[in-house]
Amino acid sequence: MPPLQLKLTTDVKYLKGVGPARAELLASRGIHTVEDLLYYTPFRYEDRTHLTAIDKLIPGQAATILAKVLTGGLMRTRRGLYIYELAATDASGAAHPRMIRCKWFNAVYLQRQKVFRPGQRVFFYGKVERDPFGTGNLQMIQPQYEILPESEEGDRDSLEVGRVVPIYESIGRLSPRVLRRLIATALQFLGERIPDHLPPSVLSKNKLTKGARAVHLTHFPEDADKIEDLSRFRTPAQVRMIFEEFFNVGAGLA
Repeated sequence: MPPLQLKLTTDVKYLKGVGPARAELLASRGIHTVEDLLYYTPFRYEDRTHLTAIDKLIPGQAATILAKVLTGGLMRTRRGLYIYELAATDASGAAHPRMIRCKWFNAVYLQRQKVFRPGQRVFFYGKVERDPFGTGNLQMIQPQYEILPESEEGDRDSLEVGRVVPIYESIGRLSPRVLRRLIATALQFLGERIPDHLPPSVLSKNKLTKGARAVHLTHFPEDADKIEDLSRFRTPAQVRMIFEEFFNVGAGLA
């Protein structure tokens, strides 16, 4: 359990879910305290409030889908290249279910670690293409993925489904999903006890979002935040965080 009075200066290893091993991985990215973790911001967001059904996918466009794994396995081409190929489907087109194939090159680890299993529900994000080796099938090459635990199916409070989801750059074995949960835990314990590093006069003059709220909304945006604005880092919360970074640099130089 984290300390009852969790602070921004608390060593990140004391945050619930971290521990010494994960703290070492975080330290490799310069994340030593809870504050460092909260300032490890998403590099993009996925709108999982309106997922695209497989039968509505358009070749040439990027999309996020939630599909059920049918089969998966490693194959080797005549030139010796290993390709991990996965077939998945969803409930769209119930009379004639559509399938999509996901392919990863030289991803032997997916087979060795048995990452995918039939029946798993998985988010896939990538560019949709027509599969030249299938009949009317679609494919994603090297898609990003996130496996949805069975316990979270239909969970209204899930951090993975039915919301705009922050996507973080992985840190070793710490996946975006793990980082999302660690940051959510830190925010839950800190609440509004995140001090504002900007002077009130600067906040007022520039009409900036207050610190604690900006941190919360940068990681977990409100439904009203448009995915286009989030993708361009132009929401009020994101603008505030960017302003603070430049302000700190300017203050340091001064």
